[in-house]
Amino acid sequence: MLALTDNVIPHEKRPGDEAFTRYFVRSCHGFLTMSKTVLNDLARFAPNRYAAYSPHPLYETYGPAVSKTEARSRLGLGPNDRLVLFFGLIRQYKGLDILLEAMDNPSLKEMNVKLLVAGEFYEDKAPYFEIISRRGLKDRVILHDRIIANEDV
Repeated sequence: MLALTDNVIPHEKRPGDEAFTRYFVRSCHGFLTMSKTVLNDLARFAPNRYAAYSPHPLYETYGPAVSKTEARSRLGLGPNDRLVLFFGLIRQYKGLDILLEAMDNPSLKEMNVKLLVAGEFYEDKAPYFEIISRRGLKDRVILHDRIIANEDV
């Protein structure tokens, strides 16, 4: 059996992860990893098994490109707004809370920096909304808290 591996070590640690990983790895004859980090992680569990690295494929399912002007218009951004993007599943270890706190920096406000959060919450949203409210960021944070359809990316 050949395993296509995207993560060998889970992002969220749980009891038994290493035992289950070792059990799975023993049943495989070889591995194809999509990142060099995963290839290195795999060596910890299967040092003598065949493993090869092949970069994660680029997606080409996003539809035709739009101009920067049109994209900014769709997002409600002005031509001089600066943008920070947080894209992907929203989980505590990814640091969105820290990024939101940092958005309160006066120099970012002066530079007209806005934060676009595009991703689905995998935990309680309330702490994030509380930071936005407490820091007065409502007009500087654009929140799309859902899976973004390919044609909208």
